[in-house]
Amino acid sequence: MKEISLSIKDLLGDDKKLTFLVGAGCSIDPPSCLADGFKMMKSIIDYTCDQSEIENVLDFLNSGKLRFEALVEIIRDHLDNNLKIIDYYNQCNKPNIQHFYLANMIKKGQFVMTTNFDFLIEYALLNLDINKND
Repeated sequence: MKEISLSIKDLLGDDKKLTFLVGAGCSIDPPSCLADGFKMMKSIIDYTCDQSEIENVLDFLNSGKLRFEALVEIIRDHLDNNLKIIDYYNQCNKPNIQHFYLANMIKKGQFVMTTNFDFLIEYALLNLDINKND
């Protein structure tokens, strides 16, 4: 087999449209330092569950059978109708290098889709002097 030396840029080219799908891992690195979904779930469970049930619920979480969305739905339906608990993600306004990279990709006309609750990609765009209305 012949060895080929190509970069990602060579493979994709400048004229290609890209879509980046971004998850919670994007906001973990400094200076953002937001908790990942698993840590957030553990904190929610510690905060909302009766002490006698925490171990059982954490076992269920560790089994992989409890998804973040399901836990948030339970909290919404029984404790926090307005999901104020999600406001935790709005407390950080310090994008990291990944947010700035994605903001630059948006600036170049690429697409970014995210499941994140934070606005760190948007903050990065504002730091790059992108007009809010754009």
